[in-house]
Amino acid sequence: KKLFYIYIKYSILFSKNVNILNYDFIVAAYEGIAEIVIYINYLRSVFSKKNGRNKYVLIIQTSILNLITHKKKFTSRMWLRLINRIRLIISIKTICCSDSVLEELDAKQNKTNYTVINNFVNISATKSLSINISDNQTKEILFYGDYFINIGRFSVQKNQIFLVHAFERICHQSKYNLLLIGNEQDGYTTHYIKKFVIDKKLDKRIFLLCEKINPFPYLANSKAFLFTSQYEGFPLVLLECMALGIPIITTKYAGYANLVNSQNAIIIEKDDINAYSTKMLHIEKKMGNMNSQIINAKKYSQQ
Repeated sequence: KKLFYIYIKYSILFSKNVNILNYDFIVAAYEGIAEIVIYINYLRSVFSKKNGRNKYVLIIQTSILNLITHKKKFTSRMWLRLINRIRLIISIKTICCSDSVLEELDAKQNKTNYTVINNFVNISATKSLSINISDNQTKEILFYGDYFINIGRFSVQKNQIFLVHAFERICHQSKYNLLLIGNEQDGYTTHYIKKFVIDKKLDKRIFLLCEKINPFPYLANSKAFLFTSQYEGFPLVLLECMALGIPIITTKYAGYANLVNSQNAIIIEKDDINAYSTKMLHIEKKMGNMNSQIINAKKYSQQ
């Protein structure tokens, strides 16, 4: 069987050297345009009289309702119902990363085409990578001292702007620095944080690092992972924290109850910057038993 995977390099779809009608399976990770490409390909197959050859699989890794932030909730749900109808007509098999993503798709009338497969983590591989560290990385990590960490692309969704404001409130009372690792997505977030660091004279307390091929040594040596996303599906990074026994402070992102609870994380109401800052300051006193994190991670392990 031949499989074509639509992800980031959409330009290949318009290449004269690629005819996706020749593929048996077409798999798309939901990013808006990926699903549209499925629809376009379906119409092409109809007009080329090849209807029925391709089988379509759509993987949804995040909260779709929260992606449509500029629409009213009612309008968003109407849109989702329409999309569900189209998926039924085309017979798209949809894989959701969590129960909450499935629920918001409002797919009760079409359960046969939907399934939930949670993200998972290989605990032994994660631990092995966390100690696979070069001399230069060791020096770099020692340079940052004791630190909190956030790993994720710099974007409005990941909400690092909220995080730096929360950290700025307590940084003069805490010995911990803040390490942000990720790639630039929207430009605005990165520019804002860099300017904020300069304006607040926090260049020796907040460090922005580009995306790392192996971020696990940085994660394993952190005091806590600070999670501030506005919405998620089933965040793999939290599973990786649990696998390494790293304390987690998280906001109540959409769908948080699928993964985190009071036994494996400190959970803060969304946008409550005062509470978030306070928990950062008193994390040593408030964290529970880290064994519960390992147990929770094992539920979603390859082992």
